[in-house]
Amino acid sequence: MRSTIEHNVLLLNLEMFPVIPSDDIAVLKKKQAEQSSPSVKQTLESSSDFQETFSTMILLHKQLKKLHQKVTLSGEEIDSLLFSKALEICCSHVSSTLVDFGISLIAFVPESMTLERQERLLFLWKKTWNSEYKIMCARNLLLIQDSCRSGSVQSNEIWKVLTRVVAHLVKNDMVSLEELEQDCLRLLRDDWDSSITSQVSALLREITTSAKSSSVNEEQSRETIDWIAWYCSSEPDDNF
Repeated sequence: MRSTIEHNVLLLNLEMFPVIPSDDIAVLKKKQAEQSSPSVKQTLESSSDFQETFSTMILLHKQLKKLHQKVTLSGEEIDSLLFSKALEICCSHVSSTLVDFGISLIAFVPESMTLERQERLLFLWKKTWNSEYKIMCARNLLLIQDSCRSGSVQSNEIWKVLTRVVAHLVKNDMVSLEELEQDCLRLLRDDWDSSITSQVSALLREITTSAKSSSVNEEQSRETIDWIAWYCSSEPDDNF
């Protein structure tokens, strides 16, 4: 059963959805190389479990594509995926795609991201999170910028949800202040529209206000993040 699942998921990633992040494929290859995986065997004991789980993987990729094509998902469509037990079971197989799906929900349908849905998304992320996943990165900001330019989404609503999500990641030690500092410094390499930089500034100030420093390094990172927030705000020099 296990080998069949992984074989089919690889076919899904490689043939049906060629643009899927490569690290999803790498995870599956790693799993395939392991000869024993009790958790998979235990959670997929019946053929119905297998069918539901595999169908959920397909649905995740399809719904992500819809979002990128600016097709609005209904609350029912979002809930049927986010709150499915099958997604919880298979999330380790599609972890990076699940992160992309969450960012896309925030970027394209922020008004649908209720507190309950945010909590569920973050719960799923935490199960498979690693430091390679970036929220504050150029790719995600471009996605948000593209969504805002379409005129169908309120920018403030996007950044309100994104700020809440980033704050949760920092508070729950999924992203450290040092990691956030490095991610934001990389953002400064590119030129961004003031509509983006002003929102980045507000987000970072919210984070540094609420986050607690647990070491000297984190306190230094907090100071650097404060400087980045000031730099992005375009305030006069004498305000820093």
